[in-house]
This record gives sequence, structure tokens and C-alpha cells, in this order.
Amino acid sequence: MSRYADVTFRWLFVAVIISMIAIEHRASALQATTNQPNRMTQNTEQEVIKKTVQQKLRQSPLFKINKISVASDFALVLWVQGEGGGVVLLKKTSGTWNILVHSGGWYGLKDLKEYGVPQEIAERLLTQADPKWRNYE
Repeated sequence: MSRYADVTFRWLFVAVIISMIAIEHRASALQATTNQPNRMTQNTEQEVIKKTVQQKLRQSPLFKINKISVASDFALVLWVQGEGGGVVLLKKTSGTWNILVHSGGWYGLKDLKEYGVPQEIAERLLTQADPKWRNYE
């Protein structure tokens, strides 16, 4: 084998190795993104929930949504208006978020279960809303 052919073979070999590493890196990055929840979809869901609540409840410029918790087809929204505040429970049915009930105050586990939220989902909603919710029960 000539020296030129030997150098060409080595560069070709190096190029193949680099290409394989790049492909592996891209595949790993793609796998990592497919294993995570889609943040864009999650943010879009929260925007739709926020607009639904604002359209139904907003009566003052002081109305502000503090927290939106979503688990399965249920959402719990915490809001304030001036010195007061409350909570809204929503359910997604046929792709549309609908308000089930709202109140000035707090809904605990028992309340959410009475409104048809399965216990596991209710616990997830409450934990997202306030990790210390069990202290209030």
C-alpha cells in the first residue's frame, strides 16, 4: 500500500468514527427529548386553562392567577383578587377545559373526591398546588 493510500485510509477511518459519534450523540439527544413531557404542550394547556378561568371569573383588574396544577384531565387553579383568593377546579372533556366548581377558599382532598376527582389525581393536584397541603387537612 502506498503512503498516499495509507494516509487516505486513515483519514477515511477517522471520518467514519467521527460520523458514528455524531450520530450516536444525536440519537441520544433525540431519545432524551422523547422521554420528557412536551413542555410546549404543557404550557399551551396551562394557557388554555388560564384563559378559561379568566373569561368566567375575572371581574376586576386585581384578579390574578397564582398557580395552575394539572394532572390527567383535571386542573386546579389558585387565584387572588385583592386581599381575597380562591380555587377553581376544571375537568377536560372532549378536548375542552370546563369549570366544575369554584370557591373563595381552598378545596382539600375530601372536596376534590366529592367532585369526582380520583384520589391519586387529587393528591397530585394538591401537591403541585401546595406541597404542604396535608398539614391543612
